[in-house]
Amino acid sequence: MMRIIGVTMVSNEADVVEAVVRHNLQYLDAVVVLDHVSVDKTLEVLTRLAAEGLPVVVLKDRDRAFRQGERITTMARRYLAELDAEWCFALDADEFIRAPSRQALEASLEAIPAGAHGLVSLQNYVGLTSPGQAHPLRRFTRRLRTERTVPRKVVIRRGFEALPHSQISLGNHAALQVLEGRVQPLPHAELLGVTLAHVPVRSPRQVAQKVVIGWLATRLTQPERFARPGQSMPNLHWAALFERLARGDPVDDSFTREAVAAYVGGPVDDSELVEDPVATVDVRYAETGEAAPFAALATWADQVVGELLRPAARAAEAPTPVPPAGSS
Repeated sequence: MMRIIGVTMVSNEADVVEAVVRHNLQYLDAVVVLDHVSVDKTLEVLTRLAAEGLPVVVLKDRDRAFRQGERITTMARRYLAELDAEWCFALDADEFIRAPSRQALEASLEAIPAGAHGLVSLQNYVGLTSPGQAHPLRRFTRRLRTERTVPRKVVIRRGFEALPHSQISLGNHAALQVLEGRVQPLPHAELLGVTLAHVPVRSPRQVAQKVVIGWLATRLTQPERFARPGQSMPNLHWAALFERLARGDPVDDSFTREAVAAYVGGPVDDSELVEDPVATVDVRYAETGEAAPFAALATWADQVVGELLRPAARAAEAPTPVPPAGSS
């Protein structure tokens, strides 16, 4: 039987992480989740899921910088081998696999030409229909009828781990080979009949919390790039939203609309949305409380100061496994 796994890096996604894991395990044999210094209940939810006996490997990243490309590359290489997998989905924390069945997913992967990696199209869900619903997929049932940029995410095949210069790009959009400073895309082919439902903006406070910590972590990744005007920078959509928060603009519906526009490539009108609900799974640990951006930032900043004051800061340690809840 074909073995398919997923790897993902999450940070402060307590409201959605359980739904993502349970939903994607309908299609995957295992999910490896790296918690990137979350200050909400994300890590607690993940350890509970692992304690249930679900095939979830939980890792903890103590590095404050947002090194997504490096981390996802390392995880894909390691766990393709350790879990004896033939394919590995490189997922974000808010992406849900959509396919008619596990068998249909396998058939789509089998159709990828030998030596090529897969590409799966993203569908942005932005139509809020049930504001009081805790389950993210029951709150968002409408997506863009037509994507503006046709974003795709990569699905890595076995053999990637054996290439010493192979990398997964920032954002999980492609498999690359970097030789002597030259970036060369590896062969790719599209998965037919498979998509990813993407739910990036779930409330004003949720996206404000994501932006305020995410942009600071991005700046830590390559400080030299942010010190020189005119340099290209990742996550620029976070930068513009961060500036708005720094000005003291209110975290309200207009902030949410701007966040949606930043993710999908422009303002969205209801006429552009189509009803297309994603099948859901039950959740036990849903974080129903509102995100608290200021509290999250205060906790994150306090931890950073503590690390700076420590004689031997541990911020750059490699990701480490997290034992299941209740273990000694």
